[in-house]
Order: sequence, then structure tokens, then C-alpha cells
Amino acid sequence: MKARNPLFLCPLVLSFALQPAAAQDKVPGTLAQDLKTFVEIPAIPGSEGALAAKIRSELSADAPQTDNLGDVMVTVGSGAPHRLLVAPMDGPG
Repeated sequence: MKARNPLFLCPLVLSFALQPAAAQDKVPGTLAQDLKTFVEIPAIPGSEGALAAKIRSELSADAPQTDNLGDVMVTVGSGAPHRLLVAPMDGPG
């Protein structure tokens, strides 16, 4: 498997690191194990369904939503200010 650019993983790492401690306890395994699992799932542009399904299952306690393009969205907390974390799922084909 071709090595991925480390910048690809930065948003994913941040999204897990910024979760409340209670939410982190619900995700099995360690961050390193989870990242390894996510990176090993093929997700070329237009075929990100398997990776999106895995992300939804891992974040099921946070009620993930999916839009018509297959994007996975989770809202954590409430109030202001609002922050948006974006992580691309697809990699080079």
C-alpha cells in the first residue's frame, strides 16, 4: 500500500483528540489502532462508502448524519462559538 501524506491524517487526528473525554471512552481501541484501521480502508474518489460506514459505526454514540453526497457529520456540544473540522475521506486513486 502506498504511504499517505501525513497532512491527510491531521484533521482526523484532531477530530478524535478534540472529542470530550466521555466520547473518547466510547470508541474502542487506541487512536493509533483506529487511524491504522481507517487508513487501510480503500477510499478512492467516488468510492468512499466503506470508509464512511466505518467512521459512522465508530462514532455511532454521537448520532452521525450522512448527506446525499455520503459526507459524515457529527455535532458535538452546543452554544457559541462554533467550530468546523473538515477531514477528506478520499485519497489518491
